[in-house]
Order: sequence, then structure tokens, then C-alpha cells
Amino acid sequence: MEYHEKALEIQEKYYSTNSMILADTINRIGHVLYNEKKYDAAIHYYYRVLSMQKRFCPNSYIQISYTLTFIGNILYEQGEYDDALQYYRKSLFIQEKYHEFCHVDIAENLNFIGLVQCSQKNYDEAIHYFQRSLAIQNEFRPFSYDNIATILSNIGNALYYQRKYDKALDFYQRAHKLRENFDATNHVHILNSLISIANIRRDQKQYDDAIKFQQQALIIQKEHYPFDHVNIAAILNKQRKYNEALDFYQQAQEIHEKCCPLNLIDVANGLINIGDILNKQEKYEQALEFQQKALII
Repeated sequence: MEYHEKALEIQEKYYSTNSMILADTINRIGHVLYNEKKYDAAIHYYYRVLSMQKRFCPNSYIQISYTLTFIGNILYEQGEYDDALQYYRKSLFIQEKYHEFCHVDIAENLNFIGLVQCSQKNYDEAIHYFQRSLAIQNEFRPFSYDNIATILSNIGNALYYQRKYDKALDFYQRAHKLRENFDATNHVHILNSLISIANIRRDQKQYDDAIKFQQQALIIQKEHYPFDHVNIAAILNKQRKYNEALDFYQQAQEIHEKCCPLNLIDVANGLINIGDILNKQEKYEQALEFQQKALII
């Protein structure tokens, strides 16, 4: 981040304000801030890029569509679903108009729109967009197994929320099979698939089956997570790399809460770790919130 900011300072001094070199650096700063979950700061930079693109390179349609998508991603993370949907649809309109064929960018935007619709509980609409995205992925990127599995899982989620358990189970199982066959080292995704299937079987009152899948998830959790995450986070904490440490603690906490929600000591310790990092980042109100959650447990 520091290097990007220094580069921008130099470029602003020597390049004209309409230079797209400036826009590229501003865009990179936005990406860094987004990855650090500093959404308000990130969106400020993306708006600057969008303004420059529209003023100085109005025919750079695809680049403009990417920036619209980046803004949509931030608004989605902030829970501003209507605004996010607006930006995703603007991006999709440009991509459908100017891409020569059904490009993967279109598939990604359709998936993003589906996620927004799902968050708004418009499940039929969400499934419609997910299926359009899936069709493009299957036709033009059939070997992009991770993306295909993600979309299958998203469809499964929408069906699950509608309590269409048999249909949801089918999509979860398809996603899980792809991940086991082609993405076996991605333990988080496989873990999520197993937990999703276990939840379905539980809700179908197929308790023995639910326990079987939950136990498979627990084996992966014990072998790979969250102890690796906690250990890495502890090292990053000592290095004062608080943003990275926070990310690993949050991943560990998510797995604890999904796989071992009754292991209250580990859950509480995870909340304390997150609170400690937030305190060191001087985010005192957020830190207090996590410490209070730990005390309740």
C-alpha cells in the first residue's frame, strides 16, 4: 500500500490529470483497501477511477465495466444491496453489448447479481441468474471447476433457503464432487460443502447421514483448521501485521462456529483474539463488541 501511495504521489506530480497511468495506480490502491476490508476508503478510489475513465477514455467500455463491478462488490459487502445491484447491472449491460461472445466476465456478473438477489431473499430471481452464469461457465470454461462448484453451491443455498431440500442437496452434492475430484487441496471449500450437506440431511431428519457428513467435516477441521490459522495469525500478530492476522483469526473463528459450535472455550478464545487485534488497530468499539461476546459465552 505504501509503495502504491508513493507511486501515486510521484505520478500526480509529473503526469497530467487525464493520464490513465494515474487511474491504474488509483485502481490498485482501491484493490489493496478492498482486500483489507477498508470499504469506504476503497470505494472513494474506485469512484475516482470511474470518473477518469468516463472523462478521458469513454470508449474503454470493458475497463469501465470492471470498475462498476468493483464498486458493486464493495456495496454488496456493505449490505447496500439495491445500490450494488444497480452497479452490477450497469456493468452487465456494457459487457453484454461489447463482448463478442458470452464471456466469463458476464458469467461472473450474473453470479454477483444472483448473490444480491439471494441476500434480498428473491430466491427465484437469484436461481435464474445463477443458472445463466452456470450455463456460460459450462459452455465456455468447462474446466473452471472451482467457479462451477461455487455457482452450484450458490444455487443450492437459494434452494435451501426455500426449503427445497431435495433439490438443494443435489446441487450441493454436485459441487462437493467437483471439489473432491478437482480441488481437493481447497479444504475450506470442501469443508463448506460437507457442512451444507450435513445441514440438509439434518433438516430432512436424516440424522445418521447428517452426523456422517459432519464427522467428515470435523476430520478436515481437526487436520487443517483452525489451528493452522490461529498459529499463523499469532505470528502475524507478533510482526504487527494486524490486517493479515485479523483475516486468519476470522477464518479460524468461522470454522470453529460452523464445525464446533458447542466447543465454547475455543469459540470464546477466537472472539478474544479478534478483539485483541481490533484493539491494536485502535478500533475500540469493534474490539469491545467482540470482547463482550466472549464474556457472554
